[in-house]
Amino acid sequence: MSLRVLPALDLQVSNFKCRPRGTAVCDFDLHIGAIGLVTRGCVLHFQSHYWVQLPAAEYIDGAGNRQFRHVLTFEDESAKRRFKEEATRAALRAMEAAHE
Repeated sequence: MSLRVLPALDLQVSNFKCRPRGTAVCDFDLHIGAIGLVTRGCVLHFQSHYWVQLPAAEYIDGAGNRQFRHVLTFEDESAKRRFKEEATRAALRAMEAAHE
C-alpha cells in the first residue's frame, strides 16, 4: 500500500529531558494528535545534523552482541521521511523552549 498523502500530524512533545550521551541529546514522548497516539521513548540525536529515533527494542543476537529492533516501521519511504522530519522539528522546538 502506498501512502501518497499523509494528513497533518499535529505533533506535540512532552517529557522532554536532555541527557547527552553519544549522539543522543534528549529523550521525549511524541504525541501524534492526528491519530491520538503517544509514542514514548523517542530520542533526539545530533552528529552533523539532528534526527529523531523512534523507540527501539533491545535484544542480544546469537553472537552475544547488543542489538536494537525498530518497534514502529513505515511501509512507505516518503511517509517515513516526512514523519521523521516533522518529529525532528517538533523536538527542536521543545529543546528551544527548554532553554528559554
